[in-house]
Amino acid sequence: MSLYNIELFNHDFSYISHYQIDSISYEFDYLSLSINKIQLPGAVKAGRGDYIHLEGDSDSFFGIVENVTESDTFFTITYKPFLSLFDTDMYMNRKKLKEISLEQFIKEVIQDYFENSGDELQNLNAVEYDLESETLKAQLDIESNIDNLYDLLQTALNRYGVIVETVVNTAEKKITFQIGKINQEEKTIEADLPNVISKEFTTASDNKTMLNKLYVINENNKKEILIYYLTKSGEVKRNPLNNERLTPVMFDTVFVREDEETAFEQAAYEKALAELTTGCNNLIRITVLKEDGLVNPAAWQIGRYARILKDGQEYQSVLTGKEYTGQTVTLVFGSIRRELTKKIKKKQQKKLDKKVKDVENRIENMDTYNKAEIDNKIENVHKNCWDVKSVPVLPVTIAANTIYLIQGEVVVE
Repeated sequence: MSLYNIELFNHDFSYISHYQIDSISYEFDYLSLSINKIQLPGAVKAGRGDYIHLEGDSDSFFGIVENVTESDTFFTITYKPFLSLFDTDMYMNRKKLKEISLEQFIKEVIQDYFENSGDELQNLNAVEYDLESETLKAQLDIESNIDNLYDLLQTALNRYGVIVETVVNTAEKKITFQIGKINQEEKTIEADLPNVISKEFTTASDNKTMLNKLYVINENNKKEILIYYLTKSGEVKRNPLNNERLTPVMFDTVFVREDEETAFEQAAYEKALAELTTGCNNLIRITVLKEDGLVNPAAWQIGRYARILKDGQEYQSVLTGKEYTGQTVTLVFGSIRRELTKKIKKKQQKKLDKKVKDVENRIENMDTYNKAEIDNKIENVHKNCWDVKSVPVLPVTIAANTIYLIQGEVVVE
């Protein structure tokens, strides 16, 4: 077994240090930004934001250092995949999605913040782009012109099969973002064959938190309500037959605001598509040897579609992650995850923040009202919320104030 070379570089690719270890474990999950760790016996000269390159035994991984900790016997490097750079809110003109391809839209957002930001410490060194497909009229879950780019990349994969792959050339100090649908045919994996060391299957029917029905209410006319359903075929429909629907019924209720450019029905459908469709509604884990000739795990790219056979049943899915442990590789398919990750919780908190922000906006400027007028406005908003059974009940910090909505009582601290 060959040794793994560990190289560390600064943000501008200037060399820091080099180490060797005999084995590593590595996990990459496109849907959750997995954190990885390695332990080194010698002193580590690296810090947050530096680059780490791991290579050996036909494997090659690249990441960004999160932190370095020291114990009595080891230095531990914690690092994230390069996509973690995009896990932050950015300004993006969502109207452009009607004019340019999804791939070009992603490229321009990256350029704005990592090439043309005007901050040399933020900009990346020698960036190139390969746009490998053209997806027009894409609909992403963008509710304003400020959104988290990494969230949008997840939606792009789940809905359109579009991914961002990072290729780093440390010798040329160059980063290439390959954006688009991958050029690989769907492949069949027979999970019952003896070359498969282990397998796990979780389907949509096993996932008790997945929505399959959505009430959409017109915020400008609350009597106007449309209901959408996620069907077994993965389509979003208004009036499906009962035998097309998923059970048990898991529903939610949301507001949508129409504007001059978007009619309510169109806005409602786009919202339903965003809330109900999450890609391949399963989680399938297939573990094989690295050198397995039938599955050939090294050839699989994130975003490749698969047809997986088990016990006479067929499952359609897409590769969303890989895990390397010793001489085995686990291919992770599908968009379901077994537990709420920090990222999903953050997304739910953002929805809650938006609900309370809506309350704040409707109150307008508190300085222009006396306390009685403010209480009356909040009470009216609260009643409307109860009409649709959708009221924030957790504290949310807005600027210097914390607003609590608990059974009609509003307290501002």
